[in-house]
Amino acid sequence: MSHLARKNKLVSSNWAHYCYWGYNYIKEFCSKSSIHCLNYLLNGRHAIEKVFWAVVILLCFSYSWYFNTLSVNRYFTNPVVISIERDQFSWTTSLPAVTICPLENIDEQQLELVLASRTPKNVTKLREFLLSLFYANLSSLETVLEDADGEIQPEEYISTILNLQKKTIAEVIASGQWLDPKKWLNQVITEAGICYCFNSHLAVYFSPKYWKANEREIMPGTPILDLHPLDGEGFAHIANITTSFNVYFHGPHEVLDVRRRPMFVAKDRLLQVYFKALSIINSDDTKALTVRQRKCRFYHESNLSHFPVYSYMICRMECRIQLSLQLCGCVPHFYRNQKFEKICDSAGLRCLSQTQDQLISLEAIGQPCYCEANCEEVNYIPDDIDTRAWFLGSNLQYGLRKFPEMRFKRDVIFRFSDLLVSMGGVIGLFHGASALSFIELLYYYTLRLFWTVYNK
Repeated sequence: MSHLARKNKLVSSNWAHYCYWGYNYIKEFCSKSSIHCLNYLLNGRHAIEKVFWAVVILLCFSYSWYFNTLSVNRYFTNPVVISIERDQFSWTTSLPAVTICPLENIDEQQLELVLASRTPKNVTKLREFLLSLFYANLSSLETVLEDADGEIQPEEYISTILNLQKKTIAEVIASGQWLDPKKWLNQVITEAGICYCFNSHLAVYFSPKYWKANEREIMPGTPILDLHPLDGEGFAHIANITTSFNVYFHGPHEVLDVRRRPMFVAKDRLLQVYFKALSIINSDDTKALTVRQRKCRFYHESNLSHFPVYSYMICRMECRIQLSLQLCGCVPHFYRNQKFEKICDSAGLRCLSQTQDQLISLEAIGQPCYCEANCEEVNYIPDDIDTRAWFLGSNLQYGLRKFPEMRFKRDVIFRFSDLLVSMGGVIGLFHGASALSFIELLYYYTLRLFWTVYNK
């Protein structure tokens, strides 16, 4: 016999020995394991009996896998429940936030100064372009005239519009106390133009100062006015606005929705609006869950590229930015752009105006826009609206006359401990096993296996 043949025979003999030893090792584990029924598969049983127990074990494994998959899926996708609380005297309700967008608010003197600071080929055309740009917003992009001479660069659009704004002077009263209007009325850049926001926690992120400083961090934000039923009627009165205006109401942790029709307040008129409110809050346990588990986001859990904070409407703004880049290769000036993104010039704005309805609704665009709901939110429903002539400029008064008698609370009902109990019960029912059985399995095929092989 040749040397190669003897070597092959020796290798074959060794493999047969190892396989036989491995079979005996597995057999020893089955005979001593605390997992039930494994010993019924050993020698000494009739073949039919072995087949029967093999089928039983396979069925038990299948059912165990199915029920444990349901438990794991529930934990990762639906571990929360929304309940109703009715103890209205144990909580406060936030006063609605309001965004006021003045109309006919251009400063003619500043306009003349801007025209005098430049040497345009046609002063009349530049004036008309500036006026169209000043009053343009997401709903009226088609009104922007063409700046054929390129007198105003797109990077200057926002600063020019801000420079042309009249200095709106207003006084704020909230729940019977005078407030400092400079502190509470925040100038903001919105999809509806240059506006002023009151009682909003997110207004600071849309302020010209925040944009100019190129901030990207989460800021403390403006304190929110919270009202208690025992304090009586809660309201805010914004007085002495020098022009007519559109007004949007929304939650303190939200921004205006350009899809909704605003309320119009004519010059020298008073608008009174009182709301019903319905809140949804979260327990502390939900904050430890992932966004996928609770199906909502807190405002500091932003996954957006243009904004450091999150809300449902801000997420839709992000979708509009992406759609604008896709359709016309630029971003409108009233959105905060990144360094590598081009700001739309007059031609770009007119390009976007051709798909303006789709841009606002984000429907039938061929590009999905999925936004999670806000975890903490207050929904306001108008309950009483009244308007009348007023002798001290345009005024707005709004608040809560009837406090909510219930609110929703999102809480965890299926915790990780519940998942372990559920899986343990299923495994115990179908396999007769426990946590020690799995430790035994791990031990038998790691540490004990190593020392057994080493000794042999």
